[in-house]
Amino acid sequence: SDPRRAPAALSVVPYVEATFGAWHVRGGLARLGEAVHARALERGVGVRTGTDVAHVLVEGGRAAGVQLATGERLAADVVVSDADASHLYADLVPDGVASVARRRLRRATPSLSGFVLLLALRGETPGLAHHSVLFPADYDAEFDAVFGRAARPVEDPTVYVCSPHDPTMHPAGHEAWFVLVNAPRHGSGPGALDWTRQGLATA
Repeated sequence: SDPRRAPAALSVVPYVEATFGAWHVRGGLARLGEAVHARALERGVGVRTGTDVAHVLVEGGRAAGVQLATGERLAADVVVSDADASHLYADLVPDGVASVARRRLRRATPSLSGFVLLLALRGETPGLAHHSVLFPADYDAEFDAVFGRAARPVEDPTVYVCSPHDPTMHPAGHEAWFVLVNAPRHGSGPGALDWTRQGLATA
């Protein structure tokens, strides 16, 4: 969200970091997923990957399972989705049940996008912190570009660099950088940018 419109929610992040500190999963966040997967298997959970869900099944106004693209139906007491909410309620949940959620989503401000670089670098940068945030001279101009009706690439963006000092994530004498800058969401309409017209789209 535009931080100027959601200050309370977004202030939670710096508060938590300042109060409790930041935590790093040794080996990267992928290790967290691997640990959850291993624990689930220990507890007898069946895990399927690479499986497309075609529909969320609804009975009596409640989610009752999912139907896979293969036609197979899986019953469930609870269905949890981490797909984009617009995709979930537009494409997977039946029309009658999804109508209220769709109206709310149409009124909501869509989230922004981002441009990410994953860099493997030779050498070591003296004094580089685990997290570095390089702010622009005009912070408002960045969010005007990203969330404005006439969205455009940010001329002077905030640059976030994560460079973990974790020997399990890169060879000795090297660094692994995650670099992120904010960008307008993809698409058309107010607050969106058709990146193909900017010559920035990838095949």
